[in-house]
Amino acid sequence: MSPQERPGRDPHGRGPDADDPVEIWGRRIGRGLGGIALAGLAFLLGRQLQLW
Repeated sequence: MSPQERPGRDPHGRGPDADDPVEIWGRRIGRGLGGIALAGLAFLLGRQLQLW
């Protein structure tokens, strides 16, 4: 199965509507929360490994 045929993907390669503010803010919030979660998990891993 080629990457274009995977379910859940737009077959034409178009992303979300760039003019839709909900899509833009949703992506920003999601990426921000993901970054915070990554930093928190990295901190906890460092404490577990006694790096700090």
